[in-house]
Amino acid sequence: LQAVLGDNGKLYVAADYCRTLVDFKLDSLQALRTAISVLHQKYGVPNVVVSSIPLTSQRVSWLPNALIVPRGQGQSAEGINYADEGLLCLASSRDGDESVVHATVIPQIRGFFSGVGDLFSAMILGHYDPSPEQTRNELGAKSGQSTALSRAVSNAIRTTHAVLRKTARASALVPGSSEDGFTDEELDTRDEARRVRRMKARELRIVQSADIILRAGRIDSDEGWDLEEMWHWADFWS
Repeated sequence: LQAVLGDNGKLYVAADYCRTLVDFKLDSLQALRTAISVLHQKYGVPNVVVSSIPLTSQRVSWLPNALIVPRGQGQSAEGINYADEGLLCLASSRDGDESVVHATVIPQIRGFFSGVGDLFSAMILGHYDPSPEQTRNELGAKSGQSTALSRAVSNAIRTTHAVLRKTARASALVPGSSEDGFTDEELDTRDEARRVRRMKARELRIVQSADIILRAGRIDSDEGWDLEEMWHWADFWS
């Protein structure tokens, strides 16, 4: 189930509809726990991924110390603008009566990119392999209690973020990008052509990122930083 109800702090549907699945607001860590539990138990969904929760100052307090929150890094030489808030991603796998939760915090690249959710979902599906042999091959000292879902989501995050970085660098070279900026709000309502230019410039470079997708987002050591595996949040339910 991929229920796309909104993005970038806005809803595509009426606010009341967003409560249909769980019937309450996700305004606390306990509410998040309850929502995941409802999806597992009431709807029988064994694998749940919460892809991108903006980490406001309140939500940062939910996190254990092991989850380091990336802060805004300004504008890099490659033209990538990072937001001050990171994005929390959770993966919960339920087998029987127990649910194993993994989490990571993703550096948020500012601006609108079309198709990110579709790419992320496709990468999870493509990398999801629950076979025992695959589990034995990928389990290591660092992985701890990794699951088929946490490994698939880790690969999806690395791949999607690498494609986004490539797209952000390419869009910065498009003529007029410095004047148009990267936010959705400012002048779009007054200048329809500006919105079209920005969306076209920020269309995901999927074809140009074939090598990134084949490597599951893993990059060469001289190309920059990489995103780590998801962290096992052992006391999430406590």
